Order: sequence, then structure tokens, then C-alpha cells
Amino acid sequence: MIDQNMHPELAHWAELIERLRWAGFLLDRDHRLVWASPEVQRFLGSPREEELGYGSHILEVFTRTPWRRTATSETGRRLLTDLAPFVIEDAQAQKAVLEAIPEDFRPLFGQIEPRPFTRPVATSFDYVEAHGESDLPVMRVNTLATPLQDADGEFIGVLVLGYISFR
Repeated sequence: MIDQNMHPELAHWAELIERLRWAGFLLDRDHRLVWASPEVQRFLGSPREEELGYGSHILEVFTRTPWRRTATSETGRRLLTDLAPFVIEDAQAQKAVLEAIPEDFRPLFGQIEPRPFTRPVATSFDYVEAHGESDLPVMRVNTLATPLQDADGEFIGVLVLGYISFR
């Protein structure tokens, strides 16, 4: 469902991704989760909407159970450290965000050097089925995160797309 209060450009991206049936989600200019495609929601095991973390900073969202359980521990941490430099500066300014992150993730953030988010970033993780019978990964998921701008060049948010990597 697309929030009517979402920035119009972000809403445009949400409608486009939903129509294409791609797996993706959007963050606002403060790196808060504002939308996740139905494909991402199914990928996460169809959690209740309040479990997804709408309105929460992406660093907190990634540590929530529905998001966390879909990646192996090692690759989930790598995903977090690959993307965190581009949103950690904002999180450092919001001490409450870092305090909301579970203790076992906090050491990761002390080692991360903040960087401006001006270009797309690609990373991946090994996917574990949310309600599967095994904790073993079933596939690699590649992700692409790209900053979005409005017509005036103002940063308005982030688009993250995921796709399955076949060998």
C-alpha cells in the first residue's frame, strides 16, 4: 500500500516498482522505511505491517526479526556494513536510532566511516527462507541501493532493489 503522505517522487517509484512486480523498498530523506513492495513483504515471510518497521530508520529496520531472519548471520552483517556508511551519519545525529539497535550490532557501527550517498551501491546476502525448514541459505540475493533526487536535484530518499542471483 502506498502512503498518500509520501513524497510524490517516492510515490511514483513505489507505483512503478509495484506495477513491475519487482522486489524493492523506499526510504525517505531521513533514511526511514516508507514503502516495501508486496514482493519484498512475501520475501520476508509476509509479516504484519507493524513488524516491517515503517517510519523507522533503516538501521533499526534491518535489525528487526522479519528482515534479520532472511539472511545468514555473516551475510546479514556484511549487508549492514556495506550500506551503513551511507546512512550512519544521519543515525549518529539521531542518538535514539543507535540506541534502538540491538547490542550485538552496535560494535559494527563503531568501525564504520560515514560517506556521502551520491552514487548507487551494490551488495548481496545469502537468503534463508523465512518459514523454511532449514537455516541454510537457498540463494544469493543481490541488492542495489541508489539515492533519489527530485527535479531540483534535492535528495529525497533511497530506492533499494533486490534480485536473485542464479549461477
